[in-house]
Amino acid sequence: MGIPRVHDLRKLLTKLAHLLENQNLIEDANYIREFVKKNREPLHHLYKQYRGARYHPEARSREDAHQSLKIAQKVYNLVEKFIKNHKNQQKYRVLATANTRKKPESPRKERSTSMK
Repeated sequence: MGIPRVHDLRKLLTKLAHLLENQNLIEDANYIREFVKKNREPLHHLYKQYRGARYHPEARSREDAHQSLKIAQKVYNLVEKFIKNHKNQQKYRVLATANTRKKPESPRKERSTSMK
């Protein structure tokens, strides 16, 4: 199941939470679900503004623009924090794995026992 091609951030974030849950990253999935729940109306407002601007071009109010920018910044911050956190986790996972692996033994040079 791939990433849906939609512009609704609520749906995309919900899909992300579901994918995280499938990867057993329950805490991250719950964090994103809580973000969506807490910002449901602003996220819906942003989607309505997108659709309105795309399919019904007309002037938007300054307040609408301000609300849209505010929630867009929140989503950006969420995603940026999430990416940084997971990059760090990935780095530590790689380091931990590297430290626990047995190093391959280097082939020994056999000493010649014959004298010349």
